[in-house]
Amino acid sequence: IGLDALSLPNLLKTASRTFFAGPSLALPLFSTSTLKGQLGQARSGRDELIADYDQRVLDAVRDVAQAAAALQGLSARAMRQHEAATLLEAQQRSAQARQRQGLADRASTVQAGLALLRERQAELQLTSQRLQTEVALTQALGGGFHADAPAAISGN
Repeated sequence: IGLDALSLPNLLKTASRTFFAGPSLALPLFSTSTLKGQLGQARSGRDELIADYDQRVLDAVRDVAQAAAALQGLSARAMRQHEAATLLEAQQRSAQARQRQGLADRASTVQAGLALLRERQAELQLTSQRLQTEVALTQALGGGFHADAPAAISGN
């Protein structure tokens, strides 16, 4: 309900009354402080979400870098371990050949075999650590791990 008149004397007459049913426009002229408060709250919420996102990205990059560095170090150690096991395998064959020819006793052959078994065990432990690190790297990169994956990895 409102008043509609073109001149001041007609303002209060019955003909100047208008009825309106529909949307209306309300201007927030006197709620500036409330709006500024809501804007500040929205900005602080946004800033908090941005900071949380940035921290998650930094954590993910750190996890990937750590897993990649660990994987690189384990691969180098596994290569050296394999070389050492290969040398001990040659020593065991040499000890067995000397024993067959009667130049060495059985104790030296057994000791060479035990040393080779220790090296193989250490090699297997490094392989296990490398596989676990590959899984950690895959997860850090956002991928999943499936139980049938070791068959594909063992081909490396």
